[in-house]
Amino acid sequence: MWKKFTLIILLLPISISLYGSKPKIYKISRDFPVDSSGGPDGYGYVWIDIYEPGGPVYNWIDITSIGTKVYGLSDDNNAGPFPIGFDFPYYGFYVNQFWVNSNGAISFTDADVYMPHGYSGFFIPSVNLPNNLLVPLGADLIFEGVDTAECYYYTNNVDTFIVSYINVAAWDTGGLTGSHTFQLILTRQDSCIYFEYGKQEGQFYNNADCVGIENGGTGLQVLYYTMPDSGYAVKFYPPDSISKISEEKDEKKSYDLVSLHAYPNPAEGNIKIFYTLPGDTDVNLRVYNLLGQEVKILENKKKQAGIHTISWNGTNSSGRKVPVGVYFLKLNAGEYHTTRKLFKVR
Repeated sequence: MWKKFTLIILLLPISISLYGSKPKIYKISRDFPVDSSGGPDGYGYVWIDIYEPGGPVYNWIDITSIGTKVYGLSDDNNAGPFPIGFDFPYYGFYVNQFWVNSNGAISFTDADVYMPHGYSGFFIPSVNLPNNLLVPLGADLIFEGVDTAECYYYTNNVDTFIVSYINVAAWDTGGLTGSHTFQLILTRQDSCIYFEYGKQEGQFYNNADCVGIENGGTGLQVLYYTMPDSGYAVKFYPPDSISKISEEKDEKKSYDLVSLHAYPNPAEGNIKIFYTLPGDTDVNLRVYNLLGQEVKILENKKKQAGIHTISWNGTNSSGRKVPVGVYFLKLNAGEYHTTRKLFKVR
């Protein structure tokens, strides 16, 4: 079920602790030229992976003994709907139920359309159904005829939701091959989305797979025709946003949105900053320390509507490196004002 929300509250990054068994450690290496972070998309989501400083840490959560087993998955099909257990914000709506797809994705809205596998031309985002997807490993996976293939979901009905695919094989022209274990995690506390990857064995037919999130109109593609490593992890951040409600002459309410995001956060080096403007306006973007003293002016000019990107290299207005600590990124854009907390760790 979808519930439209119109007030988006500023969310600051905080640490969370998810219980589970001690994660198995995999030796991971990247020998292919792909990005370690990306975005924002048209809504404001960004992503960062385990290879980027400040990225997520691989921490597999075993739900096989506490979760609910999903039955009925076979080849190119769905199961559900199942409850998330709480309202989770996703691309401007609240979602509270989902369908599991045998091909490595969940949808919040489309019950009768399974996600096509990569060699069918599926690209993230896609206007084709299904939409409103989380795709931790979109490929031609198959549960049918594989005794060890399982899927579980878990919710604490408050703020943590997990779906795990366990030992799922891939289809190939010569039969079933490989074994893939992965999970997705939703945390209501920070509205973030996590993908975690256990053991990955074997390749996909024509190397066709994809990883990302989308709502049909916009989205983020992390990997395409590139299999994630065992022990890989990726985290999706929503925009830190405020909304301004204005009364128009016809007394209808309109909602304009300004979003502000920075990552990695905490950061050891450069911090990438993204902000979205609903219209052309004067922008003032500054960094302050805990004492409220101005550290540096990053932007002070008129900017056009849309998504804008700028980097802060951790220096003050004199070009000197700032000390380790907490800083505040303040954006003034016309009548809009919002703040982002930054953690400088080196």
